Amino acid sequence: RLLAVDREPITLNQYPLFDEHSPEILAVIAHGLQHLARQNAEQALSLWNRYHQSHTFSPDAEKAIVTTLIRELFRQGRTLAADTLLENSLPNVDSSLVDWRLQQAIKAGLWRTVLTWADRLPSSMSDTSRWLYWRARALEMSGGDGAEVQRLLGKIAHERSFYGFLAAESLGQIPQMQHRPVDISAQRIDELASTPPFRRAEELLYHGDTTMARREWWHQLSGKDADQWIVAAKLAERWQWHHQAITSMIQAGYWDDIGVRFPLAYQTVFTRNARETAVPLHLLMALSRQESSFAPSIVSPAGARGLMQLMPATAAETAKREGIRYSSRRELFDPDVNVRLGSRYYRRMLERFDNNRILATAAYNAGPARVDSWLRQTAGTLPYDAWIEVIPFPETRNYVQNVLAFSMIYAHKLNLDVKILEAREKSRNL
Repeated sequence: RLLAVDREPITLNQYPLFDEHSPEILAVIAHGLQHLARQNAEQALSLWNRYHQSHTFSPDAEKAIVTTLIRELFRQGRTLAADTLLENSLPNVDSSLVDWRLQQAIKAGLWRTVLTWADRLPSSMSDTSRWLYWRARALEMSGGDGAEVQRLLGKIAHERSFYGFLAAESLGQIPQMQHRPVDISAQRIDELASTPPFRRAEELLYHGDTTMARREWWHQLSGKDADQWIVAAKLAERWQWHHQAITSMIQAGYWDDIGVRFPLAYQTVFTRNARETAVPLHLLMALSRQESSFAPSIVSPAGARGLMQLMPATAAETAKREGIRYSSRRELFDPDVNVRLGSRYYRRMLERFDNNRILATAAYNAGPARVDSWLRQTAGTLPYDAWIEVIPFPETRNYVQNVLAFSMIYAHKLNLDVKILEAREKSRNL
């Protein structure tokens, strides 16, 4: 029966064939309903309404069926049916499905629908900066209560985050960095540095063996409490081992020391290339912080290398275009070479996308062809922040938000008075 249903899922309308309640039959029905939903979601919904009454499915199976039905009904243009099913299933589906529905409403510019579904978010999500921001924006875009817009934005304007910075600027406030440096004495750092494992790590680091130094580091700190990780982070900062300082703070779960977490690493290299390319220094540093956390020898699973995580093919093409001597991918582990090529590639993305940092940053991560495709899909209908919110790749969406937020942190550290985005970038629909 599984093979028959897989070939022809509409076979499920022959109810007597599936009146058993065994686990095997329940699995066949669940598989068939999801398969049919991708072909004809309305038919699948009709069958589900019957089988849901006659059979008892596990919570996980029911969740999977309903989720597929909702997404496919929506994709096939049956929005009312999708919304009705989602509304009726809210206690039994993941809140991520409401998140997804909100994104669809933002993508369509249906601001009252955004407000409707925002009201259905669980409190664990509705009180996050993301959805407080979007509740405010939806109210604003639909001509709602201006005082309520200000109140909602005011709840997040103090946050050191993408949405917090946008909210602060909307209210005409200075973005807040919430910098709270850790209070660790030099003596405690000295004591840790003098222990044999960390002396070995320092020696390995001195000789350029970062892999073995990192192994020594993690071996000694694995299972340790947050306080010990913080001391280690301060030691790594002293050694100017920036990547390890940043990751150690992550292990500690301490987010508010922006001195350790956002170092002015390789500042001379970045300053020179910012001057040569006219790409803002704070933006170049934010890109590298997001790409590699300032690890010059890091290699991504995809093969991107170095501080600005350049793919060897991109590096070679950029070097040829710019007339820069470049012969081996190993050169990408040299900060001077990496930043020289990476900054010029990013400048090229800025030139291609009319000096728009949203689009250039998305292109640096996902490739310019994908950004072109996304722009064709949205066809100039979305405000800048909505376009970012509905970037199809979650990784790229988070990447763009992080780089823009990090650029504000670096602007603060460099004593620059800048906006997270210029007025021309905010005023252009994408």
